[in-house]
Amino acid sequence: MVVIGIPYPNAQSVELQERIKYVHNLTGAPKDAGKTFYANLAFKAVNQSIGRAIRHSQDWSAIILLDSRYGLKENMNRLPNWIKASMKSSQGFGSLIKDLAQFYHQRKRAGLSS
Repeated sequence: MVVIGIPYPNAQSVELQERIKYVHNLTGAPKDAGKTFYANLAFKAVNQSIGRAIRHSQDWSAIILLDSRYGLKENMNRLPNWIKASMKSSQGFGSLIKDLAQFYHQRKRAGLSS
């Protein structure tokens, strides 16, 4: 599975702007609550997509998050712990292909099927 970019919702949407304004104006809300809400909407979509690649506990899949912004600490913290625990960063296409080949070879050697 490949996720290209981060699917931020349309910031120009009047409904979204009102929702962000509401979150921002909540009593006791942090100063950046609207920004956090906006980012969490995007990562909700990413996390749902990732979940579709894994159907049950014995299943496995290579998930490629194709955007350098996934490497930012604030964005990594929005990913599930089971993803963060096995995340690996590749520095270029050749490195990615090598890492994917190694990943699939390890799964095949372990007798796991997808």
